[in-house]
Amino acid sequence: MIITTRHSLTTALALAGLCVGTLAAAQPYAQSFSDSARVVSATPIVDRVSEPRQECRTEYRTIEQSRTESSPPVGAIAGGIVGGLIGHQIGSGRGNTAATIGGAAAGAAIGSQYDRGGTQTYVEPSTREVQRCETVNDTRDVIRGYTVVYSYGGRQFTTELPYDPGQRLNVDVSVAPQPR
Repeated sequence: MIITTRHSLTTALALAGLCVGTLAAAQPYAQSFSDSARVVSATPIVDRVSEPRQECRTEYRTIEQSRTESSPPVGAIAGGIVGGLIGHQIGSGRGNTAATIGGAAAGAAIGSQYDRGGTQTYVEPSTREVQRCETVNDTRDVIRGYTVVYSYGGRQFTTELPYDPGQRLNVDVSVAPQPR
């Protein structure tokens, strides 16, 4: 049998109408409305959040520093003076100047022998500030929502909401007959 395009279109439209009518009959007519329900309890849902922060403090540290000092050449100076005076007393005439210079040189040389151990090392404490920092984790509780128990039509229901609803909660109610 050959079906023409015109008959195919008519047949397809008839089948479509039949399907839509069957679906409409299968789904019962439902009604929706808003009402309010009594809230039985609203319990906060708490998350513990970590918040790192920098904590710094100043410490004072004492450090021992060594310092080396040389003593002034007191022995060489004193020896040169004493040697020059003795040489001046010994010499006479033209040789007096040479004796004074020679005595001063000899006295300085002898006096410098006493200065050789004249280097001293001191240990000196010094205090300085040192900054110490560390990361400390603080925690705080954050309410992320509420577990709400409410009563409607003699039954209790539980849901999670992002807010505390108070004493009453608006609900959407849908009523439809049950299929047999």
